[in-house]
Amino acid sequence: MRTKIKIIIAEDQPVMRRGYVGLFSDYNDLEVIGEAANGEELLELLKHKKPDIVLLDIEMPVMNGGVAFDIIKEKYPKIKVIISTIHNESEYIIEYLKKGANAYVSKDKQANCLIDAIYAVHTNGFHFDKSCSDALLKSVDKVDGIKFTEREMEIILLIALGKTNKEISTVLNVVLKTIDFHKANMYKKTKTYTSAGLLSFAYNAGIVISKKD
Repeated sequence: MRTKIKIIIAEDQPVMRRGYVGLFSDYNDLEVIGEAANGEELLELLKHKKPDIVLLDIEMPVMNGGVAFDIIKEKYPKIKVIISTIHNESEYIIEYLKKGANAYVSKDKQANCLIDAIYAVHTNGFHFDKSCSDALLKSVDKVDGIKFTEREMEIILLIALGKTNKEISTVLNVVLKTIDFHKANMYKKTKTYTSAGLLSFAYNAGIVISKKD
């Protein structure tokens, strides 16, 4: 039997919370271990419960999801966070991907998209859908005169999350040689020679946000 994926839902709308609970109940390996109506309730829950994944809305009263997200990433870095929100603008997607969100799913998407994100995040630590890839290209078309491809931007963000080449290949569903090929192109473009050098470039260019920022 597969280990249950423990989830906390942070959503201010009771109807939405009930909808999520009902959806997840159809899957034997998904377990909702807590619900919160705002960021403060979520942080209080996290003092006593240890979820694998937090499903986090951005717009909530008392303490919004953005503030709660930053605190979670600081105090509970092992907890994976999926942003689930009505905001599907590129600016929001890029902001949270840069800050380390493990997935970003619009509430406009069908339920199976959220389920796919949960399983991918639990297994691989990250989930990209087309809206994320499109936002990356739209937001960072050129950095310091360097043009990155969609795949290169995905790889940079995954490196920032501490993923190895093998883990990146799994997340992106490509062979290791493909990752090596893309990284070689990025080294050439950025005049760097290691993943650490590439990551330093990404921090300095604002493509990703350093944990110390």
